[in-house]
Amino acid sequence: MKKKQRLGIALAIILTLGVSLFSSAVMAKTEPASSAKNAGQSGSRHGSIDGHGNGGGGNGGGGGNNNGNGGNNHGGGHGNGNGHGNGGGNGNGNGHGNGGGNAPVINLVDPNATDNTRSLFVYLNQTRGKQLLFGHQHATDEGLTLSSTATGLQSEVKNSVGDFPAVFGWDTLSLEGKEKPGVAGNLEQSRANLIQSVKAVHKIGGIVTLSAHMPNFVTGGSFNDTAGSVVAHILPGGDKNAAYNEFLDNIALFANNAKDDKGKLIPILFRPFHEQNGGWFWWGAKTTTSSQYVEIFRYTVEYLRDKKGVHNFLYAFSPNGTFGGAESSYLATYPGDDYVDVLGMDQYDNQQTPGTPGFLNGLVADLKMISKLADGKGKIATFSEFGYSPAGMLTTGNADLQWFTRLLQAIKSDPDAKRIAYMQTWANFGLGNNLYVPYRNAPNGLGDHELLPDFIAYYKDPYTAFLKEVKGVYDGKKVRTAAKNPLMHIVSPTDNGTVSEATTTIRVRALNVNPTKVVYSIQGSSEEIPMTLDADRFFYTANWSPAASFNGKTATLTVKVYKPNHTILQQTVTVFVKVNEILMKTFDFDTDINGIQNNGTYPETLGLTLSHGNLGGNHVLQLNVGNAIHTDTWQELKLELSNLAASVTIADVRRVKLNAWIPLSAGNMSANASVRAIVMLPGDWDTKYGMTTEMKLTDLPTETINGVVYAKYSPVIDLNDPAKSATATGMAISLVGNSLEHNGPIYIDNIGLYSAYAEAPQDPALVDDFESYQGSDAALAAKVIHAGGDATTVTLDGAHKSGGNYAMKLDYTLAGSGYAGVTKSLGSVDWSTFNRLRFWLVPDGSNQKLVIQLKVDGVSFEAYPSLAATTPGWVNLHFNEFAVAPWDTGNAGKKINKVSLKKVQEMSIYVNAVDGATLASSLYFDDIKAINDGTGGVPNGGDGPGGNPAPAGTLYGFETDTAGWNIEVNEASATSPTITTDAASEGTHAMASTFSLAGTGFEFTKVAALDLSTASAISVQVKLSSGQANARLYIKVGSAWEWHDSGTPALVDSSGFTTLTIPLSGIANLDAIQSIGVKIEPAAGGTGTAVAYVDDVYISIAQPTGISFDFETAADNWAINNDGDGAYNTAQATGLEISTAEAAKGAHSLKADFNLGGGQFQLRHANALDLSAAASVTAKVKIVPGAAGSLGSGVKLKLFLQSGDGWSWFDSGEIAYAGTGFNTVTFDLSSVTNKNQIKALGIQVLTPADSTGTAAVYLDDVTQQ
Repeated sequence: MKKKQRLGIALAIILTLGVSLFSSAVMAKTEPASSAKNAGQSGSRHGSIDGHGNGGGGNGGGGGNNNGNGGNNHGGGHGNGNGHGNGGGNGNGNGHGNGGGNAPVINLVDPNATDNTRSLFVYLNQTRGKQLLFGHQHATDEGLTLSSTATGLQSEVKNSVGDFPAVFGWDTLSLEGKEKPGVAGNLEQSRANLIQSVKAVHKIGGIVTLSAHMPNFVTGGSFNDTAGSVVAHILPGGDKNAAYNEFLDNIALFANNAKDDKGKLIPILFRPFHEQNGGWFWWGAKTTTSSQYVEIFRYTVEYLRDKKGVHNFLYAFSPNGTFGGAESSYLATYPGDDYVDVLGMDQYDNQQTPGTPGFLNGLVADLKMISKLADGKGKIATFSEFGYSPAGMLTTGNADLQWFTRLLQAIKSDPDAKRIAYMQTWANFGLGNNLYVPYRNAPNGLGDHELLPDFIAYYKDPYTAFLKEVKGVYDGKKVRTAAKNPLMHIVSPTDNGTVSEATTTIRVRALNVNPTKVVYSIQGSSEEIPMTLDADRFFYTANWSPAASFNGKTATLTVKVYKPNHTILQQTVTVFVKVNEILMKTFDFDTDINGIQNNGTYPETLGLTLSHGNLGGNHVLQLNVGNAIHTDTWQELKLELSNLAASVTIADVRRVKLNAWIPLSAGNMSANASVRAIVMLPGDWDTKYGMTTEMKLTDLPTETINGVVYAKYSPVIDLNDPAKSATATGMAISLVGNSLEHNGPIYIDNIGLYSAYAEAPQDPALVDDFESYQGSDAALAAKVIHAGGDATTVTLDGAHKSGGNYAMKLDYTLAGSGYAGVTKSLGSVDWSTFNRLRFWLVPDGSNQKLVIQLKVDGVSFEAYPSLAATTPGWVNLHFNEFAVAPWDTGNAGKKINKVSLKKVQEMSIYVNAVDGATLASSLYFDDIKAINDGTGGVPNGGDGPGGNPAPAGTLYGFETDTAGWNIEVNEASATSPTITTDAASEGTHAMASTFSLAGTGFEFTKVAALDLSTASAISVQVKLSSGQANARLYIKVGSAWEWHDSGTPALVDSSGFTTLTIPLSGIANLDAIQSIGVKIEPAAGGTGTAVAYVDDVYISIAQPTGISFDFETAADNWAINNDGDGAYNTAQATGLEISTAEAAKGAHSLKADFNLGGGQFQLRHANALDLSAAASVTAKVKIVPGAAGSLGSGVKLKLFLQSGDGWSWFDSGEIAYAGTGFNTVTFDLSSVTNKNQIKALGIQVLTPADSTGTAAVYLDDVTQQ
């Protein structure tokens, strides 16, 4: 669930190259006598080498069967090549295999790969199961111990263990000048520098890998800028394809010039588009469909290999683990055997809890799966990227100091998992979050890293291989590449993609075949439409204009490639057709006005005849209008499109357009002269579409034709009732004038009938109602994607919905990973006006841990609804119930607030295994949406006043100062406020001001932001020293500072404090209180002065009757009372947690462990509550003694409350715990005072002196009645 982060800093560093002969005295690596680590020797040739003695193009008989004497070419499609194999290779027809006679055959992406590239493939496959090569990214140019003054090659790995890594990694960022050895702003020099680095490590026997953190070609941002649907833009036909090609051109220049001293090309393992099943790169699953990913991977390979002549690449596929050992998860975006040489995986541990059995077991399961897949497909298996954590190791304080060796032992423990060719870790960019290899004797007082001894032990293990063990990689092995079978694939549009243009280009690649023809067809038609090679002879192309019947729906498109042997290659894709307008029919009147019927006029005194007219040389429909009088406000000229159903499916028509020319002089008699166009769909003559198209003639553009000035009117009329369109038998169009005075022609031309599609406005609150996928499971799976862990599948389901047509069915498996999940990207939506997430859930009764995760402003927050039941229902999660995901310790303690809610990015659903459970089950979700239920409660955000909802209790008590209160609107000579002990309603002090009783009034005012969104009331206590005055409490709310007060002024005097209260129900913008005040207005006739006392500005928060603490998702602010240095916890209660071991209601309860033997303790909720509406409180309690525990004469329980400013104690009295189940403890609140000011609610457990051992208490279902 964690995103991988990397340092991508552009540095301009000049690397001094050369081979260092430094001899380190660090240590020597030894091997057992039986070790066979020379990769050049013969031995068990796993994968593609097994059983290929005479296979391939040489000596193959039998009509072009390129398997020769029965050698098994792994992977898809290597038999039945067209044309006979030739002993020297390079057979005719489609045989692209290269020679070698009886040499073994390998199946490579590039059949024309260089000899050394083939040798590298063989070496890596032969080394599997014998030794495990270690690799390091930026091994020679990044590290804490690398010196700027040293000569020759340096390496952090060599400095640490005495040898270089076997595998050396770089990234295309170096080619851009954004990483060493590149030079910022200089592509040519960056390329030259990287070539020199590659040449240097190749010269000493190192193996080279190249990953690709490509820039965002749409936004210009970095690889982790996921905006812009990049892949759709860079695929052929996209507007950024040329920019992407330029990027690939630079890679090709590098590859084709990376040569050794003999001028031979240096083989490179190229790993583009890695970790694609995550969401942190623009090519990731959250922004790229699996079909788009497959096609951009294929295009990249084909462009480099077939257009740019790159023949020294082996192509690696490396999604991000975990996969739960499931091939289906791993292969979800697999581009095919013809495009992949290396099966890799990226997987990192967790910095907080490294080396857990769960991680190691899951890793081994995944490597085992990949290794077996590689065997079956004839590929190389690798651990292409790994590390202590995505952020590497800590400088000090790492939780597992034997991590490298424990990781290695886990891999070695499985005979399949150990058969990976190499494992490569990331670059040592620096301390903090980019340290992957432990350093030795680092400067600046760092010394040796605390994991160095373990890394040395990893190095010394006979199974690991560093540079000194890399031997015989390019020793002249005679290896032939298998001939490639005919292959075709549709490049665009991609499967489950969207066609949004009225005409789109279909692009197809046909490889290893000379087709007799290539055609496409569309569902519902048997017509095969020819496709032709483009100018570059790269793609077969044809244009397709979707029929209107497909608009807003899906269409299937099939391409067939006819081979010379009369067999067919074909592929079918499904696309969503979402074209703004598809022209269905045009009435252009170029030759006649057939199809237009005169339906008369309204009023009938208005004359109308039709003729075929000419306007400025263009043939048009001429409406000859008579007796149009400006006093008529509805002047309808009625036309009908006769016999339309014979040529158009009326139900598909969603828009009508036309052009009309009305003489501007027709409006001379009225400034309001106007025109509109309406459409009717008979037999419904009542519904008039286009009533809003009215325009004044004077507001229309004008054209002067043959000396006459015309107002040109071009209305667009949308037919927005599909049900009525579906039953229409015809179409009528009227031009309606208002206050026109005219006798003469009006002209109409180009009546266009369109299928129109417009995306429904997106509701930012809606995560998904599963109605927009047009019933396509594939479309759903493209948006709700696998988020890691064990296998998941999402499909549309019509039986478990809350409404509409569909819900989402989530099938999940809990196996090796211990969790499974899916996620949906929301972009960046604003939920700042909402306070809850609401969704329909059909749980499965599995009692596993359901995790609802929201990514809000870059931070992952989680809540945990129960899966204990099976009853369908609504789940309402207040945003305050979400806590930062436990693995994100860097953001621990943060809460969702209204500022962060302006950027909600993702929603994910996970199921975590409880107690190691393994199972397969299904959940159903529907109508997932953010809502505002009116109860508020979401913090505003920020650290200042008003950042969080005000808690219940005294807001201002004036015990130490006036807290910034002032006197305003002073018409009673009131003095500045001070604090005094002369009077107080709570505590010992109040705020006071002396004023004139003869004045008209003044106000105590506090101007400060305040959030009262969770409060039910605000009150204040007011008293005078003498005399009488009328008093009101007020608040000012929102940006307009709207006034709300306590109602009719209350008479206050010296007899005692008077309570002024503002009930807050129904007041808007309570989260934006601008000021609070008390308005004092002396009673009429007063004389002299008096002192006004203000005290105890108090916030009340009402709890609805029936609310309970059920502990299903959190401890709800309950804690063990350890006040007074443990005076209230003499039973030494500890270990408070949410438990599934016992539950009186739902699946969870609150548990604590304690000692028996005479002590007592309290579980307490010490947050303010308002129980003024409650008559009683109940709680369910269960005591479970430990294995050797005895409850003696019996444990006693008390349910208690503390209320008021003095925290007065009230309790239920001692109640003996009975039996072995949950006991219900009830507390009658009739004697409790200040129920609206509850300071604490709790349960007290008292143990008898004759009890022994330990016990656990379970608290559940604390409820008020």
